[in-house]
Amino acid sequence: MLKEEIIERVFVEEDLEANPGTSRELCLKEFLSKGGALHYIFDLNSVPERLIQLNREDAIYPVCSGGFCRSQALWALLQPLAHQIILFPPHAARVGWDPYNGKINRYKNMLMEDMPDAFGEYFGIDKEVRFGFENTSEWDFIDKAPTNEGLNSISEFYTTHYFGPESSWQGRRGKKRVYMTFSKNTHIVLYRLNQTNSSLKDVEIIAINSDDIITSPPIELRTTPRSFKAYEHFANLLRRYLQFWVQ
Repeated sequence: MLKEEIIERVFVEEDLEANPGTSRELCLKEFLSKGGALHYIFDLNSVPERLIQLNREDAIYPVCSGGFCRSQALWALLQPLAHQIILFPPHAARVGWDPYNGKINRYKNMLMEDMPDAFGEYFGIDKEVRFGFENTSEWDFIDKAPTNEGLNSISEFYTTHYFGPESSWQGRRGKKRVYMTFSKNTHIVLYRLNQTNSSLKDVEIIAINSDDIITSPPIELRTTPRSFKAYEHFANLLRRYLQFWVQ
């Protein structure tokens, strides 16, 4: 039996929830039945009950809606450990290229990416190219004239290189695959992992219940979207869970 609290805390992605066969509850049940593990962080503002613990040579997959803020901040925080783990680039799950709901949703985030952004100022490094975005020029043509064949080719790229059991980064595969997700993206990752894996016994999802408070910072911070202060606030919340976690 699944704890109802866990089922209800996993945010739903509306397009997937509208189809009874891909509902949040069914996706989670299938994921667990295939041997996958789920660790849920209910509230980043609360005192951590336990720290996130990973092992050397684990593959880490940072995932958020646009792959542009939360997962980039997580990726930057994990950079000092890149020699111990296999750190994948951030993935844009909901408003990226992967047509999880039968269409490309890239357009939904494009204008917001032109906003002033203090990521480099805060972290001292540039944002990483999002996973698959090196194919933008090729995929733009598919986006302008979508066909089933074109959409399937993009989906297959992510299936093979990001969600499937043979996924690797720079020629390296992890002993365990750990997908670190935020809010609604957990539902998509559950769905895509179920689609592409017969067994998930070496797969874990760390689901972090946090909206994009970098782009929409809490009012009490008295700051602007994607400011130095917004990145600092979000990074400090994440750091409390990431301390001393590689064994």
